[in-house]
Amino acid sequence: MADGTPRQSPLAHRALGLRAVADPERARVRLCEMRDRACIGLRGAATQELRHIVAEHAGCGLPLNPHEAAVHGGMAALWLGPDEWLITGDTDGPALTAALQRALRTQFASVTDVSDAWCVTRLAGPDARDMLAKGCGLDLHPRAFRPGHATRTLLAQATVVLHQTGDDAYDIFVRRSYADYLWQWLEDAGKEFGLAVVQ
Repeated sequence: MADGTPRQSPLAHRALGLRAVADPERARVRLCEMRDRACIGLRGAATQELRHIVAEHAGCGLPLNPHEAAVHGGMAALWLGPDEWLITGDTDGPALTAALQRALRTQFASVTDVSDAWCVTRLAGPDARDMLAKGCGLDLHPRAFRPGHATRTLLAQATVVLHQTGDDAYDIFVRRSYADYLWQWLEDAGKEFGLAVVQ
């Protein structure tokens, strides 16, 4: 945070680290909080210069089409609208935000570190899609939504950003005020699939 106060997860009270299983590969679905994930909101016209600046500083491009994500290494830019993206990854959010703000100072664009506003959960495993389908009206069949896709949608009536990162893996971004509610729903929905909490 800007004032130097350490970030605290909205799920800290659940002591997830103490609940992690020793052999997670046996579980049909696995749930993990992605702690300290940088989330940066970007608004602006998708000009060539904007795309170049983002690629130079964030390491990933900017997707131009609905439901797309641009991924490179541990960084991703998720398309949220014709002039809106969420840049996310394992990086120093405030430092990347400041670098982008400096580089874009002559552009009609806004860059905001929104890391503290989001809680990110990774859902993975061979039954992850079926589990999501219990609370999400989005067509999750691979013909419609597949690795490299991202979108805003509802999951258990909570607004989320859903990013499919692999054949059986999804990152779920939810506002921190709904994080505990959604975690409870995910754990309950995963019981029939043998859900395991992992680190």
